[in-house]
Amino acid sequence: MNWQPNQADLDRLILMFQQSQSTDKNVQKQVFEQLNVLNQVPDYPLYLTVIFCQRNDLNESIRVIAGLALKNNILQSFGNLNVNARKWTQFQVLNCLSDNLTNVRNTVGSIISTILSILNPQEWPEILQHLCNCLNNENIFLVEGALGALAKICEDFNQELNIHASSYITPIITHLLRALSHSNSNIRRLALSSLNQFLVDMPPALNNNFKEYLNGLFLLSQDTTLSVRQQVCQAFVDIIELKYDLILPYIKQIIEFMIVQSSSDDNEISLIANEFWAAICEISICKEVLGEYLPRILPILIDNMKYNELDLALLSTFDDELIPDDPKNIKPQFNTKKNTNDKVNENENDYYNEIDDDDDDDDDGNANVFSEQDWNLRKCASNGLDSIANIFKSLLVPLILPILGERIQSNDWVTKESAILAFGAISDGCIEDLSPHISQLIVFLLKQFEDVQPLVRSISLWTFSKYVPWLAMQKDAQNYLQEILPPLLARLLDKNKKVQESACAAFATVEESFSDYLVPFLNEIVHTLIAAFDKYQTINSLTLCDAIATLAESAGTHLNKPEYIQLIAPRIISKLTSLTIDDYNICPLLECTASIALAFNNNFQSFAEPTLIFALRVVEQILIDETEEDGLVRPRQLVAALDLISNLIEILPTYLERIISNSNIINIISKCIKFEDKDCKQSTFALVGDLAKNFIHLISPFLNQIIPILINNLSSDFPAVKNNACWAFGVIALKIGTSIKSCISTSLPKLVAILQTKNNAINNAAITIGRLCLCAPEEIAPHYGAFIENWCKILRTLNDNEEKASAFQGLCAVIHRNPTAALDKLIFIFVAIASWNQISPELNELFKSILFFFKSNISNDQWQQFYYSNQFPESVRHLLTQRYNL
Repeated sequence: MNWQPNQADLDRLILMFQQSQSTDKNVQKQVFEQLNVLNQVPDYPLYLTVIFCQRNDLNESIRVIAGLALKNNILQSFGNLNVNARKWTQFQVLNCLSDNLTNVRNTVGSIISTILSILNPQEWPEILQHLCNCLNNENIFLVEGALGALAKICEDFNQELNIHASSYITPIITHLLRALSHSNSNIRRLALSSLNQFLVDMPPALNNNFKEYLNGLFLLSQDTTLSVRQQVCQAFVDIIELKYDLILPYIKQIIEFMIVQSSSDDNEISLIANEFWAAICEISICKEVLGEYLPRILPILIDNMKYNELDLALLSTFDDELIPDDPKNIKPQFNTKKNTNDKVNENENDYYNEIDDDDDDDDDGNANVFSEQDWNLRKCASNGLDSIANIFKSLLVPLILPILGERIQSNDWVTKESAILAFGAISDGCIEDLSPHISQLIVFLLKQFEDVQPLVRSISLWTFSKYVPWLAMQKDAQNYLQEILPPLLARLLDKNKKVQESACAAFATVEESFSDYLVPFLNEIVHTLIAAFDKYQTINSLTLCDAIATLAESAGTHLNKPEYIQLIAPRIISKLTSLTIDDYNICPLLECTASIALAFNNNFQSFAEPTLIFALRVVEQILIDETEEDGLVRPRQLVAALDLISNLIEILPTYLERIISNSNIINIISKCIKFEDKDCKQSTFALVGDLAKNFIHLISPFLNQIIPILINNLSSDFPAVKNNACWAFGVIALKIGTSIKSCISTSLPKLVAILQTKNNAINNAAITIGRLCLCAPEEIAPHYGAFIENWCKILRTLNDNEEKASAFQGLCAVIHRNPTAALDKLIFIFVAIASWNQISPELNELFKSILFFFKSNISNDQWQQFYYSNQFPESVRHLLTQRYNL
């Protein structure tokens, strides 16, 4: 094929690319729209190929823009080109491998990799052989271009190469190993970068030649080119994470190299090298191989935790509360999730309770120091020190305390700040061994809350928060709270926005840790939080909402006083109902409102109607804009709004019945219950349960759709989803009574299976089984003997309430219908009955009848042997004898 473009069309396209570099945004927009239209023209990729590959007379930037446009077009429509056009394009691109312009050669590599993403390596196998052949050429540009393309292919397709083009792996790796000693530093870098991509899967070709690869690494560790040494550092980090056993004979040599590179003046090398310390802490023999080097490593890590000039240029080191938040940082909330609407039946079960880690939001304050967002040397070194502390614990403390003790007294605030950060970084691993020094450290940190430098105040708050849980566990916790609260509340009203954020996070930790001690200080706390709410700008309002929500959850009914309600609720509700669906703060405000509504309970009534109407409108708008086929773009908004609706129905069902009855709630449920998003499921099931509990008449016509979905999710992989499905199904069963019979055969086996686990759904499963027994005792009585032991073990741990009562009524119902099934499990039934402290007269009579039934239906000898045996708990026997005169 010898395709030729129309010259006029070609010139117009070149002009467009030239105009795309205009500083005028309107011109850029116009060109972008025109290029989008051209994407639909069949010959467009051929024109792009001519500009990129053949027009050496054009400016480099124009050719690169054309090459990137070609790459994007290939992604969209390469498969639509006829075979000849595709082959012609591939031929032209390969001819550019030796272009004398570096950016053009780099773009060629991206285009080749993109073509392979469409064709797959097995459909263009000759490309790999061609690139390998090019590595033997004397043209250095061609070698660089070919190696750059190989590096891109190895990065994007190393697994596919192992599976579909394994025969080409050996020659590729052979050529790459040979290139490690090339005289050109860029070729050495590209070769090593390519080889490093294969470490994860370790194909035989690399595994068999690993010693040669290691020799290459050791040789390149002395390379004078920074970019090459970066790749060496990356290789050692990857190997220690993936195949550390292969380098154990050389580990001391590697550690020595990484110590030197960790203190490199080059930030990139130092950053990669510092990753090594967290990685090596993951291997089983870390203590043995790393311990002797700690005196040299620790000062380096702490030095690297200092802010550098670039960090300081990007951060505010002055009072900035009056400077508007940068609009670029105020983005709509998408695809982040926080969901705590887990229906737990108000029961505590320390033995069986299992925390659901699927939704761990890492709200412990680490995020602002160790998060991958804006990852830098400071955060990397902090993470390394944290990892070392968790491994060495008591061994680390005597080594690091003298270093930190000297640095926190430094007149250089940057040095002092890094030492404060280090105290926070070692807290998780060394808290017990630091305990003799913590009181003194807290006194020091409280003084730093007043430091003239905002960044010192900020990190002091973060480090302080790391030790708060320890303070709350001490005998004099009340005194500690009295000491720390005034300076902490003062920082909530700081004039620097970063300090405000850190103070909010620290205060939330205090709320959670000292929840039992907060009540005497509520007046001061509430007034400070409201002053902050009136003061904060958009971004910090998010953290503040979390602090207010945490206060509502920690203080509970103690917050339910008219003066607090009037301070908090009008501001929160006014702000919430003024927002749009994509506003930065809508999720934290929805979540905060849900928390304060529960705390204020009936006293929230005057705010309930506008709040409910707003939450319903948010959900309806989300469901209009989004479909399950496209995925939930706003999962957190949807979940937060659903949780708020649930909480409002829970506290004010009668007052809100008119609004709920006239709303689109059934349509909302019918759509949300079908979404696969686990957080959406969890919240939807909670809302279904609250609706069934209070408005069963509204959802009765749709139960034939709802119940199968709930039953299906009784075996969900997500404990919180399973838990809420259990709870909602149990509520429905209690409401519809005998109509639940048809569901017993499909639901009971799943509920019984939950009893045999140790996740947080077992309480609800036990209660729901009891409710099914109450509604359909004849159906379950023949089978309950198979699970009564586990069932009773769980029932006895529940708190005394109506839900526990309904479960025990079901237990009594099946026992009455089939007492024989319980005879060899009597001790579990008796212990469960004895678990009650506050019991209704009706239930008490049921228990009495069951106990005396069993006593009268076995011989006196059998009774004596059973009731007075060593296996029968003395405390249970005493209680039952006293209460029922057994």
